[in-house]
Amino acid sequence: MNMKQPIEYYAKISAVTSQMLAAAQDSDWDLLCELEKDCTHFVEALKHVELTPQTYETMSNKKINYIKNILDNDRQIRDLVNPWMSKLNGLMNHRQTERKLSQMYQQ
Repeated sequence: MNMKQPIEYYAKISAVTSQMLAAAQDSDWDLLCELEKDCTHFVEALKHVELTPQTYETMSNKKINYIKNILDNDRQIRDLVNPWMSKLNGLMNHRQTERKLSQMYQQ
């Protein structure tokens, strides 16, 4: 994909974060990870797009709306992912404690 306008990248990032939110709502963590890679790709590409003053003026309102959507999606994704990550962390710590206890009593 050869996008030249910065606003196209903001649109794509906004769309991908919406897909990421849907994946998080469905607890589809594998898809969420894949979409996160796509999002990172577009963010990196956006960093290399040159802005002209004219481009900046014509896209400012659209850009603001896309950024608001991206930030809102990000907040909602974090609200869904953080409890899952805490639960996963607890399970991993529990398993690690079991392993240590087992090793201690086997000696």
